[in-house]
Amino acid sequence: MAAGEFGKQIALVRNQMMSRLDEALKEFDLTGSQFAVIKLIAEGRADTLAKLCEAMHHDKGAMSRILSRMEEKALIRRKPCPHDGRAFKLALTAKGEQLFPLTTPKINAIYDVALKDFSESERAQFFSMLTRCQHNLCH
Repeated sequence: MAAGEFGKQIALVRNQMMSRLDEALKEFDLTGSQFAVIKLIAEGRADTLAKLCEAMHHDKGAMSRILSRMEEKALIRRKPCPHDGRAFKLALTAKGEQLFPLTTPKINAIYDVALKDFSESERAQFFSMLTRCQHNLCH
């Protein structure tokens, strides 16, 4: 397989996945990116703009726009960071906390569709290969 075909296939799968996620989340007035923010905050993996940018590979401008829309929807709140007056800590509102367990099964169902013909060992191998690709690109 040509290297360009690899990149094209990865981009196609990503775009189809995001389209399915966005469609499944419409009933909650969420996008796939907004769900990712909720998930990262709910799991304690990110609580600042910088950490979200790093985790989601978004630039600060794009992430700021996502967060502003989420604030307008009353899903998150920004609290001044006690150690840095210029920064903000992010937290889910009660509405954001309620959405996380409601949306997660819908998201997992889409992932299951994508992997439906994979055996457990193929899933593990596929995940391992994707993790290696990510590691190669980050180092």
